[in-house]
Amino acid sequence: MATKPQDVVKPGSLILVVDDDPGILRIVEITLQRTGYEVRTAPNGQEALKMLRTILPDVMILDVSMPGLSGFDLCHIVKRDQRLQHVPVIFFTAQDSPKDFQAGMDSGGVIYLLKPFKPEKLLQSVRLALSGRSSSSPE
Repeated sequence: MATKPQDVVKPGSLILVVDDDPGILRIVEITLQRTGYEVRTAPNGQEALKMLRTILPDVMILDVSMPGLSGFDLCHIVKRDQRLQHVPVIFFTAQDSPKDFQAGMDSGGVIYLLKPFKPEKLLQSVRLALSGRSSSSPE
């Protein structure tokens, strides 16, 4: 079976995953690592901001609803930072209203992925974000 270009993992691609649910963080981390991605995790937006001082991820996966700094708020901050503004953001949430989807896109997200997720959909979303393509609508 031939490998399609979109199925190839960019060597060394670093993914930052931010979610306040430790179980979700672990599942996403394992799923991405098994596929060859380097993964860093943060339990909230404030910790992610601290990490972003020292790392430059290729993609960020942000939960929308987190205590303190929401995923939308974190994305707004990231998109104003010249060093980080080009990093694609995938929103990862159970909030599936058109208003939430639009808020995610307006804040700078490129993909809006709904929970619960299938690992294949998560991996497809990461590949799309890395390739520069985005999703224009929720699943």
